[in-house]
Amino acid sequence: MTEATMLIEHGTVLARLKPVNIVQAAVADLKLRERKAAERADPNALYSFARYHVLRARSVEHLVALALFEPHVAARTDKQSTLIVYRDGDLLRETLIALLDGVHAELAASWIESVLEPPPQEALHAG
Repeated sequence: MTEATMLIEHGTVLARLKPVNIVQAAVADLKLRERKAAERADPNALYSFARYHVLRARSVEHLVALALFEPHVAARTDKQSTLIVYRDGDLLRETLIALLDGVHAELAASWIESVLEPPPQEALHAG
């Protein structure tokens, strides 16, 4: 267990993220998923959110909602970025509310060129 992982396990907050950081991470993960599907990204590149959630998500809002309502999925990882995102339920809730209210809609839209297609079913069950 690394020092950072131990601090997270004990609830020590090194720096609090903002909703815009969560939106940026969600957009980046969904774009990475698209690039991987098109074989334009390293297949071993890691997501900030749990891989299972990234593969299921249909939008940024959906990805944040999955993280908020299924935090146990992140318990199977030791990735610091994923643990940080999933440990702060209040931040995920705040982000989802902001997204649904449209506060960050322009920010998300500027990073997403087209409507994200749901991932193929076989991708959900792969590796």
